[in-house]
Amino acid sequence: DSMAALRAFAKRTVSNKRPHTARQEHNASSSDLVSSSPWTNQRFPPNLNEAAHGVARDLFNHASPGMRSTGEGDNREIITTYNELTKHSYLSRRIFHPPHKNLTRPQALTLRLLQMRMYPTLKMLHIMYPDLYPSNLCPHCGEIASLEHMLWQCTKFAHLSNITSARWEAAIRSSSLADQLWAVHQAREAAEELGISVPTWELPATQ
Repeated sequence: DSMAALRAFAKRTVSNKRPHTARQEHNASSSDLVSSSPWTNQRFPPNLNEAAHGVARDLFNHASPGMRSTGEGDNREIITTYNELTKHSYLSRRIFHPPHKNLTRPQALTLRLLQMRMYPTLKMLHIMYPDLYPSNLCPHCGEIASLEHMLWQCTKFAHLSNITSARWEAAIRSSSLADQLWAVHQAREAAEELGISVPTWELPATQ
């Protein structure tokens, strides 16, 4: 077929409608060519990158109005780069505020340990260093000295109405300097009473 076409072209016997058809095919979209040409998959396999871009465009077009441009000049609101996407992802999942800028570094470390439930306790240290901490019991009431027990469950807090689980949860989730200072100071006092080595600081942060 190809040789016959070449001979016809050399003899100038090709129909004058052919160039018009060629131009039409050239202007057709790549998706139309892929679906209509029986030999496309053999000689020109589908462009997977273009397919991926098409899926991404479809997803973007179906995004919520707040994630799309609503007019000319507001493209800055659209999340497009990898850094923007990852930042949006972790910020949307964040439940704890970062340490206040006025906290010292040891105080900020204390707050982070409290937020992660990794602040040193007798229960933890007894498992890690049994020779240095032979007991995991609270010296005040004899219960196992877990973090919750050390901070608000011990009977020594029974007469203190502001030392509660809800107060602690609010403090370690708060962005307020006053709340964060309350949490780090309470934790340090509780740890020092039990002889636990914790992050220390010389001067307290000021509000």
